Amino acid sequence: FGISGVILISVGRQAFKLGTALEFLGVVLILGANIATAVSNVIVSLKSRGMNPIVLSSFSLGVGGIILYLVSIPVEGTIRAYRPFLYWADLAWLSFMSAFAFSLWFKLLQRPGVRVSELNLWKFIIPVVGAILSWLLVPGEHPEMLTIAGMLVITLSLILFFVTSGKSKSMAISKK
Repeated sequence: FGISGVILISVGRQAFKLGTALEFLGVVLILGANIATAVSNVIVSLKSRGMNPIVLSSFSLGVGGIILYLVSIPVEGTIRAYRPFLYWADLAWLSFMSAFAFSLWFKLLQRPGVRVSELNLWKFIIPVVGAILSWLLVPGEHPEMLTIAGMLVITLSLILFFVTSGKSKSMAISKK
């Protein structure tokens, strides 16, 4: 149910047109990334007990960064070393925040009793927050009806899931 909200947000800007082959490739790559992330979350939850989440996130972000850099060279060329200070400060800040967020995520995945399926549902909030931030921070960005509808679908699906799962858990406890 929540994925339909993400689809509404994604296609709302394009009036249900997929566009070029490159845009289609982008959609396929995003889908592949989400599948890979879901699989890795299950693996981390099952296999990483006792491993420091900072080491885990540092390794995965480092390897991923190197792969992205190597793949980007044929497309974008090599990086120019001279950049303004603000560029490097922003890059450092975003790198730190990403590493911190991944460390927290991996720590949550390692906790006993945390269900990976329930934790992964919170990822549906990402496009909602992204859209809201773009409306607030990017000049010329404004909400569209399909995007708002998609956000409402995502929000309602999360609320329904956690309300109904809370009821089923309390009924299971009361039956014991």
